[in-house]
Amino acid sequence: MVVEQVTRKIYPYSVVPGGAENLDDAKRAMNDPAVKANYAGFDFAKLRQVKLAKNLSGFVSYRWEEKIYWTSEMLTLRVGETVFTDGVRLVRGRCLNSYSPVAMLPVLPNEPSEQLLDTPVETPVISYSFPKLPVEALELPPPPESLTPSVPIFPPALPFPIIPIIPPIHRHPEPPSGQ
Repeated sequence: MVVEQVTRKIYPYSVVPGGAENLDDAKRAMNDPAVKANYAGFDFAKLRQVKLAKNLSGFVSYRWEEKIYWTSEMLTLRVGETVFTDGVRLVRGRCLNSYSPVAMLPVLPNEPSEQLLDTPVETPVISYSFPKLPVEALELPPPPESLTPSVPIFPPALPFPIIPIIPPIHRHPEPPSGQ
């Protein structure tokens, strides 16, 4: 096993710290009981990962302590950012914070600025990996027909029946009773 310390970008106020790197990670994280209610309307069967082709302005959810709030000011999601969408709803890949084109509730009176929401913190993470070992090809067993004992093939039946010769049973005469 190889153990190494790497850093990962964690955005402050992330609904899921570290976000998700792929679709499977996103589905697993979004089904976590601690945050599942935040994604209640998502159709997970249609969820897919995409990169934004243009900037997107709207409101973004964020996590403060154990509650989810929404920004009262519009923020910009930038071109090339990874998001997950079911075709109706959208979350940011980097933090799994939800996006809405319209204002949402609840909001905090002293919400974090866009700059603070967009500034990641490099967090040390321990990474475990297993080196790929060479796999030797296993020797296959011989085919079953080569393991089956050979049975002699008898010639086809003769046109006349073969009658077995049974030797007669001989009885020996009893010895004379007067002797």
